[in-house]
Parts: sequence; structure tokens; C-alpha cells
Amino acid sequence: MALRIPKIAPAVLERQRVGAWLDRHAQTAIRLLCAPAGSGKTTSAVLYARRRPGAVLFVAVTPGATPAGLIAQIAACAGHHAETYAELVDALAALAPLEIIVDNIDGATAEARDLLGRIYLDVPDGATFL
Repeated sequence: MALRIPKIAPAVLERQRVGAWLDRHAQTAIRLLCAPAGSGKTTSAVLYARRRPGAVLFVAVTPGATPAGLIAQIAACAGHHAETYAELVDALAALAPLEIIVDNIDGATAEARDLLGRIYLDVPDGATFL
């Protein structure tokens, strides 16, 4: 079940080594995909998300996202409404096992990036992050 995975062009260049790496490490709790702009990170993540069984959230973080904004975005991608951190963690727990793909986190505020680190610690086992 994929929740809100973005559309990409039908004829994209798949980065096969990146895709293979993501598949090999699918059970790793946290994976970080870093590369220059335009190198195919988002496309690789979308293609990976389409192959994943189970629940997959694809969160494209808006520039300047605050902790409250990030909570709302992640909850919306999960099909829930959450105003508090505890509500978000409960919503994510209900979906586990779960793959959470976060795109453009570098554009969020430092506080929102810290919040993402806390989410990883507080969601139940079975939730992985890319």
C-alpha cells in the first residue's frame, strides 16, 4: 500500500546501483541518500517506493518547514490529522510495518530536522526511514 507517492515521468533513467543498494538495505532502520541536485535521488526513491510491499509514506518536505508543519505533513501523507507529536507517533504506530521516505529534509528548519530524529526513536519497531 503506497500512500501519496509522487508521480514521475514514464521514461526516467533508473539508477540501478542506487536501486539495488536501497533494496539490499531495505530492513536497515535509517538510510541516507545524499547526492548533488539533479542526480536522481527523488526518482530513485520513488521507484524504490513503488517496489516496496506494505505501507510506504513519501513525505516531500516543504521549504522552511517547522516542527508543526512537519508533523502535519507526515500525518497527511499517512492519511491522518495530527497536531501534536504524540498524535503523529500514534498514527505512525498504527501503520507499522512502515517505510517512511523523507525527501528535501535539508530545506526544513533545524528544529524540524531534530524532530525527525526524535520520530525515529519513538515509532515502534518495523518502521524504517529513507
